[in-house]
Amino acid sequence: QARNNMKLFLMAGSETTASAIPVILYLLTAYPELYHQIQSEADQNIAQLREDPTISLPRTEALMKEVLRTYPIAPFISRRTFFTVTLGNVEIPASSDLIVFTWGIHRSENVWPKAKQFLPFRFLDYDPVHGSMYIPFGAGSRICIGQHLAWLELKLAVAILLHKINFSKVPGTPDLRFVVDWAHAVVHPDKDMIFNVTRKM
Repeated sequence: QARNNMKLFLMAGSETTASAIPVILYLLTAYPELYHQIQSEADQNIAQLREDPTISLPRTEALMKEVLRTYPIAPFISRRTFFTVTLGNVEIPASSDLIVFTWGIHRSENVWPKAKQFLPFRFLDYDPVHGSMYIPFGAGSRICIGQHLAWLELKLAVAILLHKINFSKVPGTPDLRFVVDWAHAVVHPDKDMIFNVTRKM
């Protein structure tokens, strides 16, 4: 049991990091001023971050939250009812398979102000009114076991990458469109991501 949980913990945490980093880099290279702010925060805090990866990087963490809102790694979550549930006028029988559409909830104008806009610092001064408004890792007793590892890994990876390397958009490359892959339950770009990469001096 412990071994299986550890495997799931590591796999779940690493998958989020591996999937989110390219999206973050793509968005940063599309917004140079945002890139400069996040890179500056990394440069100013990198020594302390290496000593204690739990320290807060407010702008970086706000960016990460907004990326996971607009481009959730898992666009939907599957669940099964144990017993009959009534929601409004709808009765859902026991043993029903349900799909919670994370992508739709995160982009709903009924839930989020300016939901369709990518606002990287939205979370600096805004907290969701209800926990189920923001569910990039799921919710409840079945919430992703690797969420805390994923969060630390992602913050460290973004900070270290931006501290050591400069990324920029390749002139002439088309903008990407992110699509829901229903067969594999992931969100991915419709084309390969291409960056100019140079080592920081």
